[in-house]
Amino acid sequence: MKVFRSQITEENDYYYETQAETSRMSDVDDVENKDVDIVWKLKQTVKKPLLCSICGLSGNFMCSQCKNKRYCSKEHQLLDWSYGGHKFDCHSEHSSAQSNSGKVDVVNIGNSKFTNYLFKEMEIISEVEEIEIKAKPDPIDDKLPVLVQKGNEIDEEAEEDSKVEVDRPFLDFQETIRHNPDQVIRYARNPDYDQNAEPLFVSDKSDFDVPNCQLCGSKREFELQIMPQMLNYLQRPGNNNNDLEYIDWGTLLIYTCPNNCELPPDQNYTPEVIIRQNFTSDGIGGRYYKASMGLYTEEGVIDDAFDQIQI
Repeated sequence: MKVFRSQITEENDYYYETQAETSRMSDVDDVENKDVDIVWKLKQTVKKPLLCSICGLSGNFMCSQCKNKRYCSKEHQLLDWSYGGHKFDCHSEHSSAQSNSGKVDVVNIGNSKFTNYLFKEMEIISEVEEIEIKAKPDPIDDKLPVLVQKGNEIDEEAEEDSKVEVDRPFLDFQETIRHNPDQVIRYARNPDYDQNAEPLFVSDKSDFDVPNCQLCGSKREFELQIMPQMLNYLQRPGNNNNDLEYIDWGTLLIYTCPNNCELPPDQNYTPEVIIRQNFTSDGIGGRYYKASMGLYTEEGVIDDAFDQIQI
């Protein structure tokens, strides 16, 4: 996986700042303390990019017949022609383009059968995390899962000897997301606080190397993490490691330059650091790992592919 940073100054050639049509200004009497909602809008002088009909990247190639489909490469043009259905709809699009005096919208991504490779555009709502404080400690933290040999009954002494130590970071992770189960991104750099939030690990922290910023040399710091709940919204059809469309993670930790150092004039993006941490069965304990994988039956027994666990 790779992650890139792109940034522009407030005064730029692309966007302008304006007050939102709906704001909370009317609810505040003190003008100096008014909470103004600001939005950034694209300037009318900016031409929208031409996008590939297959992947949504910059489309520098155009179908020579209908002049309505854009592609990032000859490979994607051939893919759309052979398997995406453009071979059959190219003539109709060509006729439509001619009837429209050649003025066709080549900005929008076409109706190719391959457009399902693009993630759906959704809005992410930014909210303050709400954590419910429990009156009593959760007994799940005090009782560890016990592995039971399949088909055999074991006495209490053997049961004590077979306890598996649960991974503390995983339990903390599970307890935290329990309060906000639909959370997809955790952002650490809040300007209202002096100290940034710490990452929420899904398993024991490994000693991973986070190199310094390659532009200014500053030590990269944790900025945000992508939660596993995001996978529910991406809705990728792949379900195993051998599937090219398969995507999976426990959490994605992103470390960036804390100075937001300026990019060179000829460089629109600069690479930052992304670390993928997966759920593992080592140290988590069978109950929690298999529950997170959806392998429990209604009776609380694991499928035959795994050892049974007494609950």
